[in-house]
Amino acid sequence: MRHSLLVLALLSLAACGSAETPPANDPPVPDQRGAVPEFSDASAPIRVRPGTDFVITLTSNATTGYQWMLADSLNPALLRRVNNEYVTDEPPAGTPPLAGAGGHERWTFRAVAPGQATIRMIYARSWEKEQAADSTTYQVVIQ
Repeated sequence: MRHSLLVLALLSLAACGSAETPPANDPPVPDQRGAVPEFSDASAPIRVRPGTDFVITLTSNATTGYQWMLADSLNPALLRRVNNEYVTDEPPAGTPPLAGAGGHERWTFRAVAPGQATIRMIYARSWEKEQAADSTTYQVVIQ
């Protein structure tokens, strides 16, 4: 009986999930030009319309144990994380892939409603979040 209750409790917790967990098949929503805009430079604000997606691309190397992660929760009334993925950089033509080669992370966000939001990210190992190797902050203007 105890085993059944424990399994039921674990299943219930797993079903709750985080508000920032994306749906399994959530296709990108393009901007009015029909493209999903990509940004990598944090020095200028990201300007997008409500209801559209945008991508932030960050240099990364998964073989080091470091990864980009959100440093703060997003304001769900303004932004939602749709997806993030690691992509290994392609080697030059005619060159075999190198072990330990770097890549980049693509973070897709959806602008929900007009307003201004901040996306603060850190580059750290999951077990050393307080010792980030890098950080960046993007200002997002949704209009």
